[in-house]
Parts: sequence; structure tokens; C-alpha cells
Amino acid sequence: MTHENADTESYWLRDAKIDLLHRDPVDAVNDAEALARFARKRLDALLTPDSV
Repeated sequence: MTHENADTESYWLRDAKIDLLHRDPVDAVNDAEALARFARKRLDALLTPDSV
């Protein structure tokens, strides 16, 4: 497998991409989208000051 960003991607992402090749593509996309939503919500929570 060729990694177009092999120099800049994390080991975690590299390994996840390899693991993804062994999964059902529909399940893989659903999980990737759920992970992206989770990461976005976490980032938004960290960047949004408390409104107290």
C-alpha cells in the first residue's frame, strides 16, 4: 500500500488505514464518520470558552 503522506501521518493513522482494508467498506466508512464527528465535537468543546 502506498502512503501519499507517509512522512507526515501518524503511526496510528497509518495502521488504521491498513486495518481498514480488511473491513467491510460500509462499516469502515460509518465508523470513520463517527470518529470524525467525535473528534470535531471534542475540538469544538476545547475551543469554546465556558459560557458560565
